[in-house]
Amino acid sequence: MKEKKIAYSVGEMAEYFGVSRDTLRLYDKMGILSPVKNEDNGYRVYSRVDFICLDYVMRLKSLGMPLEDIRMMINESTIEKAEAIMQVQDRLIDEKIQELKSLQMMVRDYQKSFSNTIMQMGQITVEDSPRMIYKDIGMSMKDTMAAFQQLTREQVPKFTFVLSKENFLDTEMDWLNPEMRKSAMDYAMTLLDDERLSEHEDFPADKFEILEPKKCVHAILRFYTDRDYSDLGTVRDYILKNGYEVAGSVMLRTMSVRNNIKLSVDYYDFWVPIK
Repeated sequence: MKEKKIAYSVGEMAEYFGVSRDTLRLYDKMGILSPVKNEDNGYRVYSRVDFICLDYVMRLKSLGMPLEDIRMMINESTIEKAEAIMQVQDRLIDEKIQELKSLQMMVRDYQKSFSNTIMQMGQITVEDSPRMIYKDIGMSMKDTMAAFQQLTREQVPKFTFVLSKENFLDTEMDWLNPEMRKSAMDYAMTLLDDERLSEHEDFPADKFEILEPKKCVHAILRFYTDRDYSDLGTVRDYILKNGYEVAGSVMLRTMSVRNNIKLSVDYYDFWVPIK
């Protein structure tokens, strides 16, 4: 299609701008850009002015502008109003940028967790646990997650199983029994306090518990659901062999989950406080 034409069919406009006929029909229906009927042949055609206008519409659309805002800028707005609409769009884009940055930080947090899991697999160490922000999961996971999201959107809290000292040391515990596992563990969410959030003046101390660093036996555990929980016994045997005394409940922070009908495997960041 040559640009010097003075009239363009719907098909020509759609092909030239790389849009569908349905898109042009939508623009017509919304009052953004409407072809006129050619009285000589009855076909609906776009003028040279419409051609220029559609190019403008496509530029605005590429900026993520809502179609209703584009309609207003095309048909109703003064240049001053158009500037105001663009200012609003600028703020919306800035908000999206901040949201994407937060998502990127959370992705990097997961990446760091996976990397640490890979590097520490098979190791049992004695070290201080990190400072953690802790919250029991009550009746609503949604409310629990909302509380953490008010703290930070740059780190991901981890679902955490809390196992009592007695259950951990019980060599008669049948970990292959799902009901027994369920009754032996409480549920919580934990967040590593790398940002020192708990030290901020506006930290909601009434909603969370702060777990200060403690001397712990640490390991990455790999469980094959309903098949193999031997890693738990390996750490218990290590503690007993070295004469350590378990000083409280232990935590299994969920690092990765693979829920496969043939073979499900979960990885946990395991912390056992000791004296």
